[in-house]
Amino acid sequence: MIYTILLLIGILLVIISFIYIMREEKRKDKKYKYIEEIYLDIEKHNEMSKKIMEEFEMLVNSSIDKIENKFENLSDNEEYRTREKNYLFKENKCIEENEDISKIFELKDIGLTNEEIAKKLNRGVREIDIILKIKK
Repeated sequence: MIYTILLLIGILLVIISFIYIMREEKRKDKKYKYIEEIYLDIEKHNEMSKKIMEEFEMLVNSSIDKIENKFENLSDNEEYRTREKNYLFKENKCIEENEDISKIFELKDIGLTNEEIAKKLNRGVREIDIILKIKK
């Protein structure tokens, strides 16, 4: 009889151990699935980060290109301004302007009106008015 009781206790302990092992396996599977979900989330975030970095790099490159184009345009504008200054301040141009101004004063001294002087020299009436006012 003692043997049967010991046998029943042994079987009962084996069943309890089996149940405990099964529960631990379920917990282990849940933990594994949770870790796997986290890993998949990390992979998604990694891919999104790569895309964001690529887009950011494209944005930076396009911004750099725009800035370089602006600098090129500025240098083109500086060349244009330099040519324009050279043209405006050529000695011949200044001499022509001085000759035209002296003609304006001569024609005014003769008695022509500002409109007549403007027509004769192919200038604007307002320009003639300003030049004559400067003399006064």
